[in-house]
Amino acid sequence: MASMSFRKPSGAGVLLALCAAAPHTGPVVAYCPETESVAVVHPGRQPAELRRRWPW
Repeated sequence: MASMSFRKPSGAGVLLALCAAAPHTGPVVAYCPETESVAVVHPGRQPAELRRRWPW
C-alpha cells in the first residue's frame, strides 16, 4: 500500500493530483484529518465533475 501526503495543500491541487494518479493506482482515498472528511476518486473521473462535491 502506498500513501501520498501534501504539505499545506490547496483543495483544487489535491483534486487534480488524485485525478492524475487514479488511472495508475486505481481508486484513491483522500482524508483530511482537520475536518475528518473523506473522498474517493475513481479512475476516469474528471476534476470538473467532482468539484461540486469535493469537500475541500
